[in-house]
Amino acid sequence: YAELGTLEQSFGPVEESSGGELEALPPHVFRIADNSFRAMMNALQEDGLEDAGVGVYDPLKGESTAKSQRTRTSKSDRNTKRNVVVNQSLLVSGESGSGKTVTTKHCLRYLASLSQRNGKAASRGTLVRSSRPSLRNIVKAPSIRLSKSAPPLERGLSRRVSVSRGSGFSSMGSISEAQLESNRPSMDRRPSWILGSDIEVKILEANPILEAFGNARTVRNDNSSRFGKYIELFFSQKGSLIGATIETYLLEKVRLIHCEEGERNYHIFYEIMDGASEDELKEYLLDGYEKEDFKIINQSGTMDRRDCVDDQEEFDNLIESMSLLQFYPDQVRDIMRVSVSCMHALNLTFTAPSEDESDLDDANPHLQKFLSLMGLERKDLHDTICFYEILIAGRDKQRRNQSKANAEKGMEAFIKSIYNAMFTYLVDTINQRISIQSSKSSEQSASIGILDIFGFESFQTNSLEQLMINYCNEAMQQLFNAVVFKSMKEEYDREGIDSSFISFPDNQDALDAIDNKGTSVLSILNDMSFAPGTNDEKFVSNLYQRMDPKSTRFIANPLHQGKRMFVINHYAGPVEYSTEKWIEKNKDEVPRAMVKLLESSSNSFVKMLALILEVEGDPNGSLNSSLSSSISRKRNQKTVAKQFSSQLTKLRTKIGDTTPYFVRCIKPNQQLTPDNYCHKVVLDQLKSLGVMEAVRVSRSGFSKSYTHEEFTRRYQVLLPGKVRAASDREGASKKCKIIVNESLSMMSTNISKEEREKGIQLG
Repeated sequence: YAELGTLEQSFGPVEESSGGELEALPPHVFRIADNSFRAMMNALQEDGLEDAGVGVYDPLKGESTAKSQRTRTSKSDRNTKRNVVVNQSLLVSGESGSGKTVTTKHCLRYLASLSQRNGKAASRGTLVRSSRPSLRNIVKAPSIRLSKSAPPLERGLSRRVSVSRGSGFSSMGSISEAQLESNRPSMDRRPSWILGSDIEVKILEANPILEAFGNARTVRNDNSSRFGKYIELFFSQKGSLIGATIETYLLEKVRLIHCEEGERNYHIFYEIMDGASEDELKEYLLDGYEKEDFKIINQSGTMDRRDCVDDQEEFDNLIESMSLLQFYPDQVRDIMRVSVSCMHALNLTFTAPSEDESDLDDANPHLQKFLSLMGLERKDLHDTICFYEILIAGRDKQRRNQSKANAEKGMEAFIKSIYNAMFTYLVDTINQRISIQSSKSSEQSASIGILDIFGFESFQTNSLEQLMINYCNEAMQQLFNAVVFKSMKEEYDREGIDSSFISFPDNQDALDAIDNKGTSVLSILNDMSFAPGTNDEKFVSNLYQRMDPKSTRFIANPLHQGKRMFVINHYAGPVEYSTEKWIEKNKDEVPRAMVKLLESSSNSFVKMLALILEVEGDPNGSLNSSLSSSISRKRNQKTVAKQFSSQLTKLRTKIGDTTPYFVRCIKPNQQLTPDNYCHKVVLDQLKSLGVMEAVRVSRSGFSKSYTHEEFTRRYQVLLPGKVRAASDREGASKKCKIIVNESLSMMSTNISKEEREKGIQLG
């Protein structure tokens, strides 16, 4: 690790710290987490500690300030301060394989350990504020798992015990939101060992679930998060963790359909095949199958993980984590059945009775298995995938045949919709389990957010996904500029130091080129997505016409236009984007017929997925089953770009209300091996993460700042006579002036006075 102001750089793979106090160790992400927690606690408890006569811990001085040295603040003043400094955030970024997920886990584990210590201390009437958990205990301790003595029912699925269906999710008779809660199992059915679980443990155990369903092996990383997430931890006045929420961004659905060579699909498919018992394999209609039999697994030719993680063990960990987070056996089984149905679904094939017709291939053995797992009828699936309906004059419906190629595309869209709805359900259920309980809602006083976001991307071919990812990084870079560079300039202004010659970066014009009302790439894409008869060619033509030709951020020369491409000059450098299939990707429509198909299922969990898709597809978040209103719905429908832009705006607002800390993760080589440092690989990442720009600005200004006393002690050796003569009657400020003036006079006469004064300024 290395520090650069409020920026912490993490080089991985690294050996984990194994003990000692933070002050005695080199820079580490634990220190960042510790600083954020102590800053939050100092702001929260200053008034309470004053009343008790206890000093407030100063993280800058490493000591407590005595009560007599402070004045009591009024309630209004404290509230104002609370709005500014109480909430904290840790922003973790970097490219795939650089260690973002691991760094996020370290932060979570450290903060959870601090919370547990404060909770125990608070119960004894004392508060631990500067005492830290042992680093050895945090890093080396195994992941917390269920007690081996836990009853079989609470430890998971049917391989451990046969469980009859009760009043859980799978036995619901309807999908109304009012009945969802009433049909939830009562607290009396929850195992006693779950009722006593700490919220810290539950939050940590959410990771294995998210990783199983949202992480995959890529060329760069064996456990790459294929979605972004913001974890917000809520603390009480005494520093106890009382709840959390998780918000996710841009799950990579296309991976379900296509994986590049050397990559894997989502971990869950491999874990089920390797970890499920014989009884479970029969229940999920997987008996007799190998991993190589499924296209969703075998298409990339890669089955294993280079990090030697065992999929069978991971499946066991997943089941235990789901049990700990109060996923009931019926829920777990339904989630696994839908996951397996996606495996069978991608193996389905179609016949072509004619050029413009299609039909399900009844000879395919996966068809009946898919129908059975999803609780669907063959006729309903055939009518949904092999036909489509159009509205004539906005009222009359007419059914038409789908070609074989379009039916295959429709099935792929169906698979992506099912899996995405299930992932949404998982995140929502986790949030219900880790959210603040109503009895503790009044205790919420502050929060620390942890952002684990995709890094800046520039590949040989870049599409809409890369633009939105880079848009997010562009926005985070602007926040970084505001916090680091603008605070630097404010400090110069407070000290009366001239900083007019320093060039501070501003990337607002780049953000405007990507997303701004009127003329920007995403706004034009949204306008064109539901225009009659639109396609990629019409979109890109409209884009070239409406974008400012004089812009230095958006570039589309004749060569680019001939390939339907354009370039955005990002803060990290230019990226060339291809517009192929942008309209289709941005609309990402879930046809109403597919939602109705899920609603017809005999499985109430599948009906739940239909509800999720219905609510996500409606711009107002309410159900709308009227086909006659489909035109007005299309005009207001949220596109992928709109949804992401809205999420990003909320995220920026939320982070803007916190004190942010930045962690940039950098991998030293592409082989993911330790003790192998590649200068070019590291330099490229330093540029894309904005670190080089931070260094440039720091060097163009005053990279070193000293108090007058420190400066005098350090440099008085240069002028011992003059300083010694003034030592008894001159203050530190006057001593500094003597040293500076004498030093400037000693500089070469070839340097102008203005240049000399830029070298050293007194504030």
